[in-house]
Amino acid sequence: MFSDPEKNLKTLKISSGMKVADFGSGSGFYTLAIAENVSPKGKVYAVDIQTGLLEKIRMDSDRIGLGHVVEVVQGDLEKENGSRLASDLVDAVVLANTLFQIDEKEKCVSEAIRIIKNNGRVLVLDWLDSFGGIGPQPEDVVSKELIKKMFIDQGAELSEELEHPGDHHYGFIFVVKKNKAR
Repeated sequence: MFSDPEKNLKTLKISSGMKVADFGSGSGFYTLAIAENVSPKGKVYAVDIQTGLLEKIRMDSDRIGLGHVVEVVQGDLEKENGSRLASDLVDAVVLANTLFQIDEKEKCVSEAIRIIKNNGRVLVLDWLDSFGGIGPQPEDVVSKELIKKMFIDQGAELSEELEHPGDHHYGFIFVVKKNKAR
């Protein structure tokens, strides 16, 4: 199994009523799992640049009765305010298999931190390596050290390193403290 959304989301401590952004939501693998956890009064914002994938998420969430929980947002996470979400809006952000796909990684990290509330948590999952046609090209793999540095440099604290979040993956949880002096 490449990645187990239910297991990984438990480490994020998502619960009913929370607001969560799924950055680079793709086809909705994590979005739908998040929606089940925050339903019935929470909200998950599926943010992706590809309208076709967002439409798939919209249809899938409607089909399983979670359309009221899922909001799709076309956004460019490599731009300032690219998620099109308000500052301090969400309790958590999920970045699952996203950072290896984008060039402006620091801008994506900044955007996650901008939209998260004080003491909010960020779950980052990405590929350990390139595995012969599965996952990213070797030059696109983002090291664990770079992920940690990008978040810590922007004021987040490493809370936890996930133990085996999926085959060929690593994972971290960061906590964003906004009210401390920098």
